[in-house]
Amino acid sequence: QTCALPIYPGQGIAASLGLPDDGEAVAEAMQEGRTSTGDRHRGLGLYYIKDLIVGGSSRMLVIHSGRGQYYAQNTVLGLRESSGVIRSRYPGTIVTVALPV
Repeated sequence: QTCALPIYPGQGIAASLGLPDDGEAVAEAMQEGRTSTGDRHRGLGLYYIKDLIVGGSSRMLVIHSGRGQYYAQNTVLGLRESSGVIRSRYPGTIVTVALPV
């Protein structure tokens, strides 16, 4: 089962965190507690979604924000994780999660 959560249009993660690089911003947003507000009770959402993916096999997480991308897939072969900058630009943020049914 796959679920996509688009936030469109929006300022994107880089603008929200005040960072110039979309790829760096998406990777940084995956860290526990990383928030633009400084509030210690915020900045947990993407971290917990990532934790859900890492916690079992046949799961995938893809985040596009601006030109930044984060990808994590957990299979029987282990966790594959990457982040960086891609060619196409998304005008906002989209989070796609795939979980086994």
